[in-house]
Amino acid sequence: MKSNKVKIGFISTFLSLKYGNYYFELLKEISNFEKVVAFTSNLHHYQYFEKIKKDVIKVNKNFLIVRYKAIGRLRGMVFPFNLFNLLKKHPVDILISNEYYQLITFIGLIFSKLRKIPFGIIQRRPHKLPSKYFILNWMGKLVVKNSSIIFSLTEKGRKTLNLYYKIPRSKIKVIPNSIRPENFLIKKEEIKKVSQLRKKLGIEKNDRVILFIGRIFKIKRTDLLIEIFARVKKKIKNSKLLIVGPSEPKEKKKLIRKIKELKLENDVILVGPVARDRIKYFYKLGDIFCLTSSYEVFGVAIIEAMASKVPVVVFNTGCVEEIIRNGYNGFLIEFPDIEKFSNTIIEVLKDNEIKRKIIKNGIKTVQKRFDLRKNTKKMLDVIKHVICYGKN
Repeated sequence: MKSNKVKIGFISTFLSLKYGNYYFELLKEISNFEKVVAFTSNLHHYQYFEKIKKDVIKVNKNFLIVRYKAIGRLRGMVFPFNLFNLLKKHPVDILISNEYYQLITFIGLIFSKLRKIPFGIIQRRPHKLPSKYFILNWMGKLVVKNSSIIFSLTEKGRKTLNLYYKIPRSKIKVIPNSIRPENFLIKKEEIKKVSQLRKKLGIEKNDRVILFIGRIFKIKRTDLLIEIFARVKKKIKNSKLLIVGPSEPKEKKKLIRKIKELKLENDVILVGPVARDRIKYFYKLGDIFCLTSSYEVFGVAIIEAMASKVPVVVFNTGCVEEIIRNGYNGFLIEFPDIEKFSNTIIEVLKDNEIKRKIIKNGIKTVQKRFDLRKNTKKMLDVIKHVICYGKN
């Protein structure tokens, strides 16, 4: 009997199974309802460390990963070699890309036009690139104008698209990054794993842990986090800073230099990349989660921390104010006020009543607005409508 499931094609530059981010989790969730073919490159990325030799990977009965060959990349731009042929080999009902400034997206758009299937994008950047990248901006504009549907992670992203490209609101649907909240809760039988991890990292029972989880590159400004921690350490002697995530080599060197400069070698713990199925144990170690980015497109780690019952303090940059309501489910600090940031950390760590309130409201926020199942169903309703009625 022929399946009545739609087949959705997703194009990306990188996709990791072991260190999978929100995008991978989204595709897995979609595959619970429909068929998914993910086209991604065979290139290595510093963020992901597993070595995959297969060009075709079957994640489950509805989810296939097809890896196209790439001849290289330059400043983030991936140059695919056989993507067009793979798109022909694995036909889909709609193509969606999450990189609208990439060459792969442009190829996907041309292919969808030739095959007369809808094309969509997931808009991650709510802004244009600097003027020196005029070719990429032209390419991005062409892609946006010719897309059947655009998914924006934020309301700010939708407004930006409307401002720059005059895209009608009806063509843009706001669906944020989301998670399965229950994946970040620790079961009784897992408490021992958390204790073992704490011991392995050299964190004492009474230590107060300031936590950062994420990719470490220039825009994350972890150098400011080190400075903030140095101030907190003077007031709370038993505090530790735990930094979890892959690092760009240059940023890691800068970070280590800053730690040595402030004589914090015994108090800052650098962990490196952690597999997705273990990340919840690290969140459990945190007494407070901090994000010091100079710009944040969304900040999925914020909602992960909320789901993990960890209070959040972040710089009010990019779109984080669409997640956090200051004083209700977290704290927003104006960038780059490190004094206010450090004082807020100290206040939260010393006041259990504030901490309880922020945690309670954080959990409510995630359950109401950032549940992966609910938002995936919203996305699929839109996709199916576009397949049935949309034109490309």
